[in-house]
Amino acid sequence: MMNIRFTLNDAPQEMQCQPGENVQQLLFRLGMHSVRNSDDGFGFAGSDAILFNGVVVNASLLIAAQLDNGVVTTAEALGSWNQLSLVQQAMVDVGIVQSGYNDAAAALILTDLLARIEEPTRAQIDDALSGLFSRDAGYQQFYQVVALAVARRNDPEFQSLAAPEFRSDLNVVGKLCPKVDAAKMVQAKPCYVEDRVARNACIIKMLRSPHPHALITHLDVSKAEALPGVVHVITHRNCPDIYYTPGGQSAPEPSPLDRRMFGQKLRHVGDRVAAVVAESEEIALAALALIDVEYQVLKPVMSIDEAMAEGAPLVHDEPIVYVHGAPDDLAEQNQGSAQRGTEQVTINFPIGAKPHSNIAAAVHGRIGNVDQGFAEADVVLERTYESKQVQQCPAEMHVCYTYMDGDRLVIHASTQVPWHLRRQVARIVGLKQHKVHVIKERVGGGFGSKQDILLEEVCAWATCVTGRAVYFHYTREEEFISNTSRHVAKVRVKIGAKKDGRLTAIDMNFLANTGPYGNHALTVPSNGPALSLPLYPCDNVNFQVTTYYSNICPNGAYQGYGAPKGNFALTMILAEMAEQLQMDPLDIIERNRVVEGQELKILGAIGEGKMPTSVPSAASCALEPILRKGRELIQWSSPKVSQGDWQIGRGVAIIMQKSGIPDIDQANCMIKLESDGTFIVHSGGRISVPGWIR
Repeated sequence: MMNIRFTLNDAPQEMQCQPGENVQQLLFRLGMHSVRNSDDGFGFAGSDAILFNGVVVNASLLIAAQLDNGVVTTAEALGSWNQLSLVQQAMVDVGIVQSGYNDAAAALILTDLLARIEEPTRAQIDDALSGLFSRDAGYQQFYQVVALAVARRNDPEFQSLAAPEFRSDLNVVGKLCPKVDAAKMVQAKPCYVEDRVARNACIIKMLRSPHPHALITHLDVSKAEALPGVVHVITHRNCPDIYYTPGGQSAPEPSPLDRRMFGQKLRHVGDRVAAVVAESEEIALAALALIDVEYQVLKPVMSIDEAMAEGAPLVHDEPIVYVHGAPDDLAEQNQGSAQRGTEQVTINFPIGAKPHSNIAAAVHGRIGNVDQGFAEADVVLERTYESKQVQQCPAEMHVCYTYMDGDRLVIHASTQVPWHLRRQVARIVGLKQHKVHVIKERVGGGFGSKQDILLEEVCAWATCVTGRAVYFHYTREEEFISNTSRHVAKVRVKIGAKKDGRLTAIDMNFLANTGPYGNHALTVPSNGPALSLPLYPCDNVNFQVTTYYSNICPNGAYQGYGAPKGNFALTMILAEMAEQLQMDPLDIIERNRVVEGQELKILGAIGEGKMPTSVPSAASCALEPILRKGRELIQWSSPKVSQGDWQIGRGVAIIMQKSGIPDIDQANCMIKLESDGTFIVHSGGRISVPGWIR
């Protein structure tokens, strides 16, 4: 141990610590919640920014011994408990505070910049922020923050609208309203899961598969269990024998229930082998090294083409069980199923799944006669577009904290689906839902990745079997190998058009790669055609959606939820069709786009987990004025003058999105009138895209 003395936010500190202790962890333990961990100590995210001896540095790149006789300033020193600093107030007013996870660090960095440079240039702002990973708002608004702070430093009464306002006849709607919790976040007040963890909480660390496809043939955890400080070890032998989908969706879920908390078969690099619950992270990591495991390595399936090939290895070879609507050939499908204890794939109702053909879900539909439509076309084009796996990369990694309150399980979760989380966890651990209390803390960035149950059920089970408070925090590596990311897609589109640009037929074959588990395997890919084809109403349309299992890292929900892939494919092939017909790309969109009041016939043939009861119509559509304004703002028809090696191009795309599944997803709220005339609104809102609650 070493005795160190340093100044922290103008207050002298003296403490004993290990000389090599990580300074980010040390300061966080001292209550400096602005000094957060987004990168496991590699220093690329900037969430741990501090001023050390007057210079901005990453706390995680320092060791405790370096603090001796030094001066440390954190974001907690900015402003006061009821008064934001100049920069903090500017950040709130501009609206840059979104998930907020490292916005306090950003405020500290910009405060230091303005202390050094009276009126920073864009290049100087870029340099100051070069060590900050801002996933939520991007960086453009930081220029506005600095400009506003500079103006208010010269004139404290200066006011500037960060965005235009509308509807002069209304007081709130159409007006700029600061986020109600923005001040709390920019001041680094406790509001995230990690801020709630008790000092004596146990830590979970997970042993994960090094292979994309393998069977556990030998597993011995006795040495790990015998290590002092190890509280419990969870494996496929002692976890709940319950099958579920990690996807946070309304029940009955339109996804295969193909996940067991731990299984004997491992389906991706990073799949769960064993979880150690220990008194400290160091003990848990030491215990992982003591686990003896042997694998039978299987041939992996890594792409859509490999998954659909004749004789391809099966990602899910266990028996298939239906809750409702079993197909007539189920017994035939189950012939030759692998028998590994009680392992099975459960399907709630028909979703086109054929696991023994590596198909997790499928749907198809049509209107009109596409063959006739293509025959009537003057030009026919066919193209294939592919997307890659993309990681959401929230600044806050996946995290969960659980404990017992009497006989009630309490879960502090960073989740986009608190109600689904409660329902799923209650079923898995064997409790009634009223015995599970989910506290949805502030989400430090989700973007769809926190719409799945990925670690909460393990954390909850650990608490249920030990009675201890338990904390589970992903590493950044686990974010990439064990989190769910964007579905891989391969979209084949064929369109026919007359010489005037009018579409006569569209055929879309949407193939998706869901990875090892089928969460969102129907709903995300279905949105490819469902949220693109209605934009271009056509009398003759055919679509097919097929989602395949593979052994790549898991996929799930991501911003856009399938819509961007279908829209990208249609937008690109329409641009090529315009070129073939020597038309302006914007004109061909105007020629075919949806208009207000138009029947959306294709939506009568496709839905997200349900089929529409009637053909809907476009009740409102503002595309005409939007495209007209866009044409004007981008100077669409002006010459595209080259600037040296730079070639100037212009493009146009339209996209549609929705909120929830009609007639399935529900929302409600309760409004109370208080004695002083104010209203209190109780609502089940949760953060999906950071910043939407005002």
